[in-house]
Parts: sequence; C-alpha cells; structure tokens
Amino acid sequence: MKRLWLFGSLLFCVSALWAEIIKIPTDYPTIQAGITAAVSGDTILLAPGAYIGAGNRDIAVPAKGFHLMSEAGAAATVIDCQGTASDQHQAFRFSNGGGTAHTIEGITIRGGYGYLQGGAVYINNTSPTFRSCVLSDNAGHHGGGFFITGGSARPSFYDCVFARDS
Repeated sequence: MKRLWLFGSLLFCVSALWAEIIKIPTDYPTIQAGITAAVSGDTILLAPGAYIGAGNRDIAVPAKGFHLMSEAGAAATVIDCQGTASDQHQAFRFSNGGGTAHTIEGITIRGGYGYLQGGAVYINNTSPTFRSCVLSDNAGHHGGGFFITGGSARPSFYDCVFARDS
C-alpha cells in the first residue's frame, strides 16, 4: 500500500512540473484561445485590461481543469460581456463537466445578459471555484450573476462581490 501511495505522489509531482502558464494576450490573443490551448493543470494568466468581444465572452469551458487568474486583481482585469436584451452575451458557459478542477480568480465580470440562463455565468453539472471576483451589472431572468443547474453542480465562491452598478 505504501508503494502505491508513493507512486501516486510521485506521479502528481511530475505532472505538476508539466503544467504551463499561458499568458493572455501575449501567448494567445483571447481568453477562449488560451483556454482551448490549455491542458489540465495549466494556469491562464490575464494581463490587466478590459477583455471584450468575440473570444473574450461566451467562453465555452471544456471538461479539463485549469486556473484562470488575473495578474493584478479584479480592479484591473475586466471581462465586459457587453450584453443586452437584444444582443445577449455571458462571460462563461460551464456545461461539459470537469468536476471541481476549474478556478476563476481575481476578475471582474460585468455587462452579462442571459435571459434564461444567467447573466454572467452558466454552470451545468460542474463545480468551478470563484475567488476574489467581482460580478457587477449583470442581468438575467433566471440569475443575474449565475445560473446553476444540474444535480452535481456545486460551485464555490470565496471573497466574491455581487453588485449592481446602475
């Protein structure tokens, strides 16, 4: 039993050595491109700034674990979905599983609009973790910030702020 535990521990350490840091927009021009290129365990690091338009909203999150975080925190890093009732956009769509391996940290998400499935984030059957995020001025008929569905969906929120600016 000790040998199996030791082998598992070594395998974990070696796999952690292969994890990469993907920088947006240096390595890839959009958040979606960085997430698509990432493999499980990678960190996607966002430079300060406002992320708008295609590839930076309506982000389809695949069933592989990653850590998406800002370099300078939520005050300096914003995903602006620019959604309206007639032109609906969200920041993220977690709908392919992935368990608890997704972490979003230090990002402001604003301007999301999703009439039936959450303004900023749609979560189905997965359990991402949000840390030190600000969700501001998002709207939706079923959940302005988040719409959570699926029996195993249990997302976690630590030190997050939910606000309405207007």
